[in-house]
Amino acid sequence: MRNDISIKGVENEASSHEVVPFVTHLGWSLARLMVFFSAYVMSSVSGLSMVTWTRPTNSITAGPMWLMQDGTVLGCTDGQTLKFLHPDSRGSYANGTWSDAGKLLLARDNFASAVLPDGRLVVCGGEQSGPGLPTNDTKRCEIYDPIKKSSTEFQPPTGWDSIGDSPSVVLTDGTFMLGRNPLWVSQVALLDAVTLTWTFGGGDLPYVEQGYVLLQTGNVLTVSTTDKTSKRYDPSLKKFVQDANLPVMLGDSSEEIGPGITMMDGRVIWFGATGHTCIYIPGPVGQNGNWTQGPDLPTMADGTQLVCTDTSAILEPNGKVFLVAWSGTKGVVFLEYDPGRNQFTVVQNAPFTTNREAAKMLLLPNGHGLVWVAEPTNALYDLAFDSGAQASWAPKITSFPSRAEESQTVTLTGTQLCGLSECQHFGDDNQQAENYPMVRFIDSGGSVTYARAHDVSTRSIAPGQSGTVLVDIPSFYYLPPGRYSVQVVAMGIPSNPVFVVIGDPCAEIRAQLDALSPGDFQSLKAYLRALRYFEAQLKACERE
Repeated sequence: MRNDISIKGVENEASSHEVVPFVTHLGWSLARLMVFFSAYVMSSVSGLSMVTWTRPTNSITAGPMWLMQDGTVLGCTDGQTLKFLHPDSRGSYANGTWSDAGKLLLARDNFASAVLPDGRLVVCGGEQSGPGLPTNDTKRCEIYDPIKKSSTEFQPPTGWDSIGDSPSVVLTDGTFMLGRNPLWVSQVALLDAVTLTWTFGGGDLPYVEQGYVLLQTGNVLTVSTTDKTSKRYDPSLKKFVQDANLPVMLGDSSEEIGPGITMMDGRVIWFGATGHTCIYIPGPVGQNGNWTQGPDLPTMADGTQLVCTDTSAILEPNGKVFLVAWSGTKGVVFLEYDPGRNQFTVVQNAPFTTNREAAKMLLLPNGHGLVWVAEPTNALYDLAFDSGAQASWAPKITSFPSRAEESQTVTLTGTQLCGLSECQHFGDDNQQAENYPMVRFIDSGGSVTYARAHDVSTRSIAPGQSGTVLVDIPSFYYLPPGRYSVQVVAMGIPSNPVFVVIGDPCAEIRAQLDALSPGDFQSLKAYLRALRYFEAQLKACERE
């Protein structure tokens, strides 16, 4: 049995992949299922979906998740306890394993966060904080070091009494920018990650419950939840400026809004809590853009309007947007937005939940999605999307050493190392932007090893942007001597490979050759035969 959902006026997707039927998995009664499905009218399936849902071999309560710069995923299980998800030797996260990663100093939920260029995670605020996560705004900030698996508290911006669920973004120069939650001061705080000190810029007063989206121009876009205005942060001016008005309202009566995503072509689609969407076309650098109305979110067969009220979205490697929509008591509906066709498609066979905020997601380096659904399954799902990434979207390696040694740090030079989008957005409550490169080594047998890639020279998502990133070559324990192909990955899209020799893959043959002695053989002929054999082996090894 499949938990297919049909929605009026929208293309429906069917999948050959089936999740565990939630009838038996959740112990739902047939009567409850009949009540649930009575809200929908089944219609013909007009296409086959390539979105497949897989329960990982090992699953935990994940909550907020961040992609770390060594290819692992950091998950926060209870607002405080941290776990690493390591991909398996084939780069699969569905078959990956979890390990302990320490704890945050303060349990918190609905907070500002970002992975900094040096790989540390900055966390500020929280709408809920403390043991049991009661509703308790906090202004406390801490910075987590994934290498040390420990966190250090640092001072919040001077004069800020609360941070709560403030929005945040990492600017192209690596600066962490934090929006201010209280309404009475129009101010943003800018963090120097080295000194952990703050400076200030002009804010976006009177916006509340807003999110920040990085543009390919390097500016930051935000949208009002209370009217049809938008603003844009210009780093050269160090302040927000008024941008174009929206054609329709996106914020609802509770001043909530949905996610915004920069798409491959540089436009931004913003999903509304009203059921409307708007698409922003950026202007030249430093100039205003303009808005057009996008397609409304689908309605249920009974007329219920789907909305994006505090929900999440990720950009798929094929250019589509995978997002969470909500229909109130009828539950969450997972959708795909196709910018090429400018329409939505319902994703079938998804787990059922009524908690829109507890469906958090991340894009993985292998191009899959990782989705945590809190209620009622409290489980992770690995999502495989259909193909369709264009070659122009991929990062490119222009320089990498042809030889390297274990534990050495080398420089990779390339273009579009951070991709063309942050790839993930939730809004003010959760931020897990992913615009930084992953670097992986693949041996002749297809085994994948991720290296720590850190201190990227720019977090820009501009097309063709050149940049560098430092790569820590793993030890021989993880990356034995040999010849490897190297790829840089952004937005789940790999570059064409370059090749590198790690260590001396011929060292063992060389040692055996050096150890040959005529005295160890019964005859000179036997010695010369062995000598010629190892010389041939060495030449063959050196040619590889």
